[in-house]
Amino acid sequence: MSATYTTPLSPYSVTLESDHPSRWFMASGVTLLTTLLAAPLAFGAVEPWAWAGLCVLSGVSLVLWAMGCASTGRMQLVLSPMHVVFVLALTLVAGQLVLGKTVDPIGTREALIKLVGYFTIFFLAGQLSAELSIRAWRWFGIAIITYVFALSLFAIVQFFSNTQLMYWTVKLRWPGCIFGPYINHNHYAGLLEILLPLAIGALLALPENYAFKPLGAFAVLLALASVLVCGSRGGTIAIVTELAIFAIVISRAGGVHRTPILIAFAVAVFGLTLFTWIVPSSVIERWEKTTEAPEAAAQPRFLMSADAVQIFHHYPLAGIGTGAYRVASPKYQSWATELVVDHVHNDYAELLAETGAAGGILLIAFSGLFFVQIFRNLRHCLVGADNWMCISSSIACCGILIHSFTDFNLHIPANAAWFSVAVAGGFSIAGINRHA
Repeated sequence: MSATYTTPLSPYSVTLESDHPSRWFMASGVTLLTTLLAAPLAFGAVEPWAWAGLCVLSGVSLVLWAMGCASTGRMQLVLSPMHVVFVLALTLVAGQLVLGKTVDPIGTREALIKLVGYFTIFFLAGQLSAELSIRAWRWFGIAIITYVFALSLFAIVQFFSNTQLMYWTVKLRWPGCIFGPYINHNHYAGLLEILLPLAIGALLALPENYAFKPLGAFAVLLALASVLVCGSRGGTIAIVTELAIFAIVISRAGGVHRTPILIAFAVAVFGLTLFTWIVPSSVIERWEKTTEAPEAAAQPRFLMSADAVQIFHHYPLAGIGTGAYRVASPKYQSWATELVVDHVHNDYAELLAETGAAGGILLIAFSGLFFVQIFRNLRHCLVGADNWMCISSSIACCGILIHSFTDFNLHIPANAAWFSVAVAGGFSIAGINRHA
């Protein structure tokens, strides 16, 4: 078996030796995509059986990919510096567990298993993207658009018909703000922050006269309306930011993309119109409280972040242990609540508390690599390369990283899995394949 290693600092140079990828690769891709589409429906995969299934199926997909490499007699690895960051993160968490540098070994072990699953998904997304033809990418985009449409429609219908039961049958064991398959509307918004840009990118990548485009535009409209209706303030800000980035990129990409920007503008206008028509009064009240007293609305999140910083001060090097915040937080909690605080409503503050300066360095490395890659992707787009799925993946990451300042979407397994796909997409799918 021959092996080829490709480092996609400039991912546009990747090519394939064969126009007919192994059926094993196809089976691996279908398994991975099915797993990713099913994870949000299983309550965001927060239950042990759901995130365990996510990890197991990602492992099955990896085995199928390996079988594909064996059947073709070659192994082409699409690698990037982000793989090093992932490996170092795995090493850090494993070190916390093995060396006993955690106040909650069970929580850290669970976090390590999840991180292995996310890394597997990230790795496979990069490898499998190199095996996809233009036709396959088109069908992948259509699948994302269709899924976004179905998920948004279900979420809106369930919201207006029954807000107390999930799937109209499941009663929560604890208080929540149900929206779609999630017990918290903010986490639904976090998922859409990834899927909506991917759907827009898939829509822009379709040929001008493609028959599916009108339905795709309506699906994007419905998804945008669902985020507004769910009432997530952080999610709305993130989505608006993503749309603004899309508008800037499209407007500067050349005359060939003027029609899409008009479509995008129309979608935004109609989305806002639909929102003002169907939005419930509770959502309006949330925004009124935010605008009238923003400090009061954000105070609980600020206090949780401050508590996490205090933990960081006491455990500055390696933190309290990944996944151990729930056990450690009562000792440092500075505000009164009857609820158990599982996570800080700030992914970055929780990262510092759980992993210390070591995790902070990895975060800086991730951020630096990610934003360098974003600028590279935008430059290729602005000179006329048609790499909309790569651009949309980068924008999706931007949205959820913004929302992470006020929530913990990256601790929701389904959202973290899709984020892994988006990161891989931003690094490795642009221009990889041009055969039909």
